[in-house]
Amino acid sequence: MTIVSGFLTNNAVVLAADSQEVVSDFTKASTQKIQITNYVGHWRLAMAGSSDHSQYIRLIESELSMRLANLPKFDYPAIVSIIKATVHQVHKQHIWPRPSNRPEVQIIYAIQGLTPTPSRALLVSEDSAVTPVNDYMRHRNLSCGLSQKAHLS
Repeated sequence: MTIVSGFLTNNAVVLAADSQEVVSDFTKASTQKIQITNYVGHWRLAMAGSSDHSQYIRLIESELSMRLANLPKFDYPAIVSIIKATVHQVHKQHIWPRPSNRPEVQIIYAIQGLTPTPSRALLVSEDSAVTPVNDYMRHRNLSCGLSQKAHLS
């Protein structure tokens, strides 16, 4: 089971995740579940996800890295648009066509603009929907396990 939490503070975003991964349904290993990427234009993206098929989280991470690397500067609307398009494309090509045993994929994205003006945002995706966590909500949690139905709270 993976547990990820994201929190908004007045001027920062915090992302936390457990570090245990089930290997072959019978043993656990330590792993880094939060992936942080620094981009040109003085901003960074951290993401952590939960799925009963973790290869889809890695696929979304990989696709996002390639697409976001082309942004010349921090542009929040463009970043959100790229995240939404990437999540939708991966679901359309790889997840929705599966007639049975369709995986559930949930990811929390922390966006931090560093200069010229510090900014922060928290997004969450469940299935192919990507939504922002607003200031009034302040946090988002997700968890998923093979024996537990995935949920957001």
